[in-house]
Amino acid sequence: MCLTLLLTTRGIPQIYYGTELLMDGDGGHHPNVRKDFPGGWAGDKANGFTAAGRTRDQNDVYDYIKKLLSWRKSQPVIHNGKLLHFIPQDNVYVYFRHDATTTVMVVLNASDSEKTLDVARFDEILISFKSAKDVITNQEWNSFSDIRMLPWTATIFELE
Repeated sequence: MCLTLLLTTRGIPQIYYGTELLMDGDGGHHPNVRKDFPGGWAGDKANGFTAAGRTRDQNDVYDYIKKLLSWRKSQPVIHNGKLLHFIPQDNVYVYFRHDATTTVMVVLNASDSEKTLDVARFDEILISFKSAKDVITNQEWNSFSDIRMLPWTATIFELE
């Protein structure tokens, strides 16, 4: 969820190496914040450079980041568009990135339960659109009334 926020809001994102492998710090101080990246050298026990060398969870995050970054790279609305965000309600935060040609809606459900998105609050933006497509899964919605968000998930919708 954090990566979705970082990669779709304003500014230039910075991702530290190893994030794509769920690496965290070793509890020390700089320069020991991160462990060596696994792989690339003879004798390494794991190789984070290949899908076979990563765990399932690491591959899931790697694939998500790769798809999100590829999409982001091709979206001027993310680089130059305006940001319109709404006060979070019931642990659901919604914001829009928009320019003259494209509108993207980002929904973050920071809740322990599934939520059905109450889109009436966003009528000022959504009134011009009839459908949406999830940029990660390519799932399409022909109505905004049935968008359900799983717990602790982020979804990016291209509005059409």
